[in-house]
Amino acid sequence: MPFGRLDDMTCPAPSVAERAPLLQAVAQAVADMLAGKPCAPDDGLAKSLSDALLAESPDASDAAAARVAALRAALAMELQDALAAEHSTAHLLRSNGRTSASSPVRAEIRGTAGRAVTAPLFAVGRAAECEVQVVGDASVLPVQFIALPLPGGIVVADLWSHGGTTATSDGVPVLPSSGHERFCAMVVPRCGRTEFRIGARSAVAFGPSMKKLEQAARKEAKMKAIEDMAKAAAARIAAAETPRLLAKRQSSVQTSTSIGSARSGVHSASSRSRSPAIRQVEAA
Repeated sequence: MPFGRLDDMTCPAPSVAERAPLLQAVAQAVADMLAGKPCAPDDGLAKSLSDALLAESPDASDAAAARVAALRAALAMELQDALAAEHSTAHLLRSNGRTSASSPVRAEIRGTAGRAVTAPLFAVGRAAECEVQVVGDASVLPVQFIALPLPGGIVVADLWSHGGTTATSDGVPVLPSSGHERFCAMVVPRCGRTEFRIGARSAVAFGPSMKKLEQAARKEAKMKAIEDMAKAAAARIAAAETPRLLAKRQSSVQTSTSIGSARSGVHSASSRSRSPAIRQVEAA
């Protein structure tokens, strides 16, 4: 069933129900790639999804915004269902107690000020219809990739760029779970910072800003320095106290020996010297 971008002036955009077969096919393809299953991506599927995502601008009207939100939510639901059905990806939907699927994702373009994206699924690309729009770089595709925030990570699917999207999380490259010359899917962490290189000269990042990460690193280094100083001070005190404690213990032993010797001498000199010495024990 073909799904293409329609001209709003000639025909209304298809409903979510009419696009259900497309959304289900895309969701299954992404789930198969993440599960490492062999798949034969269809370029027509990618084009149909791009057309659907760009069919309307949420800024056109309240009704258009509602339809755009409904389409993203429906695709998110289909993806969640497909991922839940795969043993190797079902864990992505389980809550870890720290994040949830509804937690916003901070998106940043070329190191500029970021913003929180609260949509259940969002598109990143050059087109104005994308929730995260990358302007000023014609090499970025109208839709570069889609992102699905989940408790166990963010699912990223690039169905259009022929491998033109690469990612690093906290400086470590993120390898796609499965790739094709046209399709690529990966899971990036919810915590930390993940940077995507897209197009010829653009970057999109999910997560805290570099400034915030640097501040956190400085705070952590300061706390570690304080902890190290405390340990060093404790070690110095212990080193200084050890000789005194040893001398005190030795003196106590010598005193106990002297008292014992004195008692023995007194007993030997007494009239009961032939009897065993009895130590008097006071009642408690």
